[in-house]
Amino acid sequence: MMKLLPLLSRFSLSLIGLVFCTGVEAGIPLWKFTPDPNFPPRLSLSSAGTAIVKYIVTNQSQKTHTLVMQPMNGISQIPLGTGSCIDPFTLGYQQSCTLVLQVDGSELVDNVFAGPVVCSQGSTLQCYQPGSADSLFITREEAIKLYVNGSLPTNGNGTSWADAFNNLQSALEAAEISASPVEIWVAQGVYKPSRVYAPQGVVGGAYGVNTPKLKTFNLPSDTAIYGGFVGNETRREERNGLLHPTILCGDMESTCLPLIHRVTIGFGTYLWPETIFYRVQELRMLN
Repeated sequence: MMKLLPLLSRFSLSLIGLVFCTGVEAGIPLWKFTPDPNFPPRLSLSSAGTAIVKYIVTNQSQKTHTLVMQPMNGISQIPLGTGSCIDPFTLGYQQSCTLVLQVDGSELVDNVFAGPVVCSQGSTLQCYQPGSADSLFITREEAIKLYVNGSLPTNGNGTSWADAFNNLQSALEAAEISASPVEIWVAQGVYKPSRVYAPQGVVGGAYGVNTPKLKTFNLPSDTAIYGGFVGNETRREERNGLLHPTILCGDMESTCLPLIHRVTIGFGTYLWPETIFYRVQELRMLN
C-alpha cells in the first residue's frame, strides 16, 4: 500500500497536467479574425446609410475547414475584390481570405455589439467570432422622418402625415440642410421635379437654359426615400408599393400613367427622370 501511494500521486499529477494542457488548446480558436483598419468594425450608421466592414479570417487548424457565416439582420457577406471569402469558403492550414460585410442601416433592427459568427459548415457547435475588442460594434443613428403627400391641398412642414409636404421637392430641400440623417416617406401618387440644378458640364445642356427637361431631383447624402404609403402608416413595414405606387416622373406633359418604364438615370446625386416613370419602393444614395 505504501508503494502504491507515490504511484497514485504521480498518476494524479499527470492527469492534472493533461487537463491543463487540454484547456489551453481549447482556448485557441481554430480560425481567427483580424479587422481591416481601413474598414473597421466600430461605426455609427443611419437608417439611410450603408457601410463596409472587413476581417481577414485565417485557419489556424491543421485541418482544412469549410466555413459559413451565421445570418445577421442588416449585415450581409458579399464577394468584393480578389481574395474575398465566398459563401461558403474553404481554408487550409494557415490560409486566409477577407470576409467582407455590407451593413445596411435600413435593415438593422437594433445596435450590434457582437459577431460575426463563423461556423464549420454543417455544425453549429464549432463556431468562432472575433474577440470583444475586435467584434462588430455598430450603433444606429435615429433618422428624422419627413412626410410627403401630393394629394394635400396645402404644403405643410413635413413633420407628420397630417402636416405633410405636398411635393417631394420641399422634403428634399429640408433634407439638404438637415444635420441628421433623414427618411422621406412619400404617399402614393405621381411626383415630378420642379427645380433646375446645374451639375458640372450640364449647364444649359442640350435643351437650353432652364427648360423643363433640366428639372431634376437632388438626393442629399444620408437621405433615403421610401414610397408605397397610403398616408397614415407608422412603420415602413405597413406600406404596399404594389397597391399604392409612388411614382417619380420626368415627362412634364403627361400623367405618367399607366406605368410603362421603371428605370431612372443617375448623374452623381442628381436624378434625371427624363420621360421616365420610376416606381419608388426605396431610393437611397450610397456613399
